[in-house]
Amino acid sequence: MSGTRRAMRWAPNEEGGGYTKVPVARPGSKTKEAITDPAIMMRIDTAARALGPSYWSSVTILRRTGMHPSSLVELRAANVVGGVLAWTRPKTGKRLRAKVDPELAAALAIQFAGGPRTYIRLYQMVRQVGVHANVRGLSPMTFRHSRAVNLLNANVSPIKVAQVLGCSMSVLLRHYGVMTDDELLKVG
Repeated sequence: MSGTRRAMRWAPNEEGGGYTKVPVARPGSKTKEAITDPAIMMRIDTAARALGPSYWSSVTILRRTGMHPSSLVELRAANVVGGVLAWTRPKTGKRLRAKVDPELAAALAIQFAGGPRTYIRLYQMVRQVGVHANVRGLSPMTFRHSRAVNLLNANVSPIKVAQVLGCSMSVLLRHYGVMTDDELLKVG
């Protein structure tokens, strides 16, 4: 076997109970297309609210902060001090912060009351919101991608966007700075 690693994902055991790692059939980008249409975001928010507070809180935190899902599952009440949410991105160790407004504060309170989450459960919840909102392929990373693209579209400096997301410039450009065919036609 060569030195390359196969992409893996967690899947439910066929016998029931628990999860195991299985190879991804079609390895590809973990990010999804950005959502730049406010009407679609409203549909997602409405669907999340209809499914319940834990769905709404998870979607709101991801949407408002651009937080990586691995960071969200690690959040605890101690992460909020003096109206500021502070967290560390597990993969990079970068420390990030976001101002806590009333909407984000309400979402965080629900999240903390619900106890610890797993990435698998978060992924399933967001997927379910997508089904209810009729948004195909919705995942926790969709919100991170949307935050990055919307900031870049608002002419925020790529350096600042990388700081907001807690990623390097190369990751920002490789994952979030890619234009769709339609965008390329508009520019060209």
